[in-house]
Amino acid sequence: MKQNPRFPGLKSSRIQDRRPQKPPIKLPLPASTAKSWCFRKCPLGWWAGLTLAFAVLYAVLATGKDWGWLDPFYLSVRHGLVVGGLVRTGHMQDVITQMFYKPGSGLALLMMFQTVLSAFFLFLFFLALRNHFRIR
Repeated sequence: MKQNPRFPGLKSSRIQDRRPQKPPIKLPLPASTAKSWCFRKCPLGWWAGLTLAFAVLYAVLATGKDWGWLDPFYLSVRHGLVVGGLVRTGHMQDVITQMFYKPGSGLALLMMFQTVLSAFFLFLFFLALRNHFRIR
């Protein structure tokens, strides 16, 4: 057993090293990571990116010829806002029939998937908002 240097009368089998620890090395973030702060920290940025991605996907999958370039964005935003995506208004049904001749089950599954993902990101956004203002 070794003698403890702080307490000479106390014998210890293990003496801890009390040297100051070096701080971890912080590497500078690459520019691409710094630019994507909104997508790393803010769920609302993820929701906006998801809505834009689904708008592009709806435009790519569209089989109809009578739709304007704002229709996929309208459809995506309506399904991105969870409550608005659950209610099918006449205008929304017209947009779907103009973009897709026969909306099948694949399109319905895609829209449900977007609604679930959007609900998740909107929940995280409102949770972050609650935590930011310390609302109980």
